[in-house]
Amino acid sequence: MEKQMKINDIDTFTLFVKKEKSINIIKSYESFGWTLVSKSENLHYEDLLDLEFSRPHKIEHKDELQLKQVYLEEKLNTIGKLEKHKHSKSTSFGLVAGLFSMALIVLSMIWFVHFQTLKDILIAGLMAAVSITFIVLETIILPKLIKRENNEFVKKHKTIIKEISEICFYAQSLLGGEHEQK
Repeated sequence: MEKQMKINDIDTFTLFVKKEKSINIIKSYESFGWTLVSKSENLHYEDLLDLEFSRPHKIEHKDELQLKQVYLEEKLNTIGKLEKHKHSKSTSFGLVAGLFSMALIVLSMIWFVHFQTLKDILIAGLMAAVSITFIVLETIILPKLIKRENNEFVKKHKTIIKEISEICFYAQSLLGGEHEQK
């Protein structure tokens, strides 16, 4: 005789994830006993997938699994924020230095056109020289800043991925290893 599960005996939830992240996210949730029920294209965003998961309502260690799942989701959100702000310092520096240089060039041109004394021409030339110096320094500093940000990102990303693996491994151990990641 086959036992049928009632609707109340099953927990379900739906996630919206980036396509390129879907495989890792599916494996992570499978570690918590979730089974992928459906995977479909998002109707509004072409780079997203809708993932629907389910698992039995009554499972051993459910409270601890739910707590660890919250930790997992915090780590996944942290990775998203990390990726979103990967180059925030270099972008800010580039914009500020570029705008400052542009303003100095415009100011030096206005100064040069409106004031014709030797002193004014020297001041305009000095502003143009400072502007060019900023542009040169920006081209030297910006790649180094980007490289440093990339190194920081990789280091933080690896740490978070390791923490996610540990959380998933722990969840698998609570389930008796029956939902091992593939």
